[in-house]
Amino acid sequence: LEAIVVEHFDFFDLTMAEPGGEELAMLVLTQPADPAAQETYINALVQCLNDNRAAGLPTILIDAGNGTYGTAFHKALTDQAELGWLLSYAGFLDMAIVTGTALSHGVARYAHLIQGRTSQAEEVAFCKTLADSILKDFCYKNVVREDILSYVRNDLGGDANNFCLPELDRPAIVDRLTTEMDKATAPVLKNLERSSLLIGLKPHVDTVTAHWGKVGLSNYHFPWNRAFEIDMDISVDPLTR
Repeated sequence: LEAIVVEHFDFFDLTMAEPGGEELAMLVLTQPADPAAQETYINALVQCLNDNRAAGLPTILIDAGNGTYGTAFHKALTDQAELGWLLSYAGFLDMAIVTGTALSHGVARYAHLIQGRTSQAEEVAFCKTLADSILKDFCYKNVVREDILSYVRNDLGGDANNFCLPELDRPAIVDRLTTEMDKATAPVLKNLERSSLLIGLKPHVDTVTAHWGKVGLSNYHFPWNRAFEIDMDISVDPLTR
């Protein structure tokens, strides 16, 4: 992970700051060195994230645990943190992919914010991007996907990696997906909708925030007719000051 981060820092022309000199922060939850201490690691990261929020330090968050924490980390973040304030988030795939995704999204967002020029459409677009990353990881990867895998294999007798061979009842799978995602996403949507979004960063000036609008999800589907990944339409109402 350290080697991956160094390579990405070089690619994006980023510099490791001395403590207290950070312009933005990156927090990473790795796989647990001591499995018995998982709760301690989770609590420490959530506390650090909340400290950054209180200090107004923009933060990129990466879950590099590769599923070892189950749903415990996501639940702690949903219950105790402000997800919609994040600069970016990634956690769905392996360490190289999540590092590149989170850093590219976060650094691009930071560069946009320090320019001091933005629009309502740009802010809504960013909300959709952040919500997409969080919802697919928190709600689908470790919760709903297991149900879909079981349903396809056990109830339909099919292949979760290919809904077309043999041909499966794809509308039934989508109905199952929609029902389960509606349940799983409810607390995360509530968190996002009570979040403040960073919309302005200027040196030596307080950060500028706005409140998220209501988030709507629809049209769940499997873009490649397999259970590994999903897609959905996301709507976000205009932000308010």
